[in-house]
Amino acid sequence: MKVFLYSSLLGVLLSMTSCSKKIAPITMPAEKTYTISYLEDKIAGTRLSPKSPYEWSFFADKRISLRFDINTCNGKYELGPNNSLDFSAPMACTKACCDEALATKILDVLHTQKLTGRQDGTLYYFENERYQFLLNYKSDILPEKEKPVTK
Repeated sequence: MKVFLYSSLLGVLLSMTSCSKKIAPITMPAEKTYTISYLEDKIAGTRLSPKSPYEWSFFADKRISLRFDINTCNGKYELGPNNSLDFSAPMACTKACCDEALATKILDVLHTQKLTGRQDGTLYYFENERYQFLLNYKSDILPEKEKPVTK
């Protein structure tokens, strides 16, 4: 009887601890620029890095600007429940010329995949069962009045 009581109590305690696991919320600071370090396809076993830095700028009003090899894309983002990164509508992109295939793949993943984020200092990982991005903090975005004047 004691064995049954102890094993039942142990089962209840274990089930309570497994249900209480929470995902630590990430704080994607607005008005900051990040560079993408890589896009990994876990199923194919590939990790692709851009030849030149791809910059992602997140703004306080939930806008995002992505700068690839040549083209730039702008849109809206939302950090949702459980750190999901959601894009509410397709991004508007320039079509000046040809970006490398990685840029096209990144846009495809952003528009078709649900990604969940986790933070490690200034590194931000966004992933699902197949893909993982690594964003690395680069710099603050200067307010318009503080930008250097170029002539």
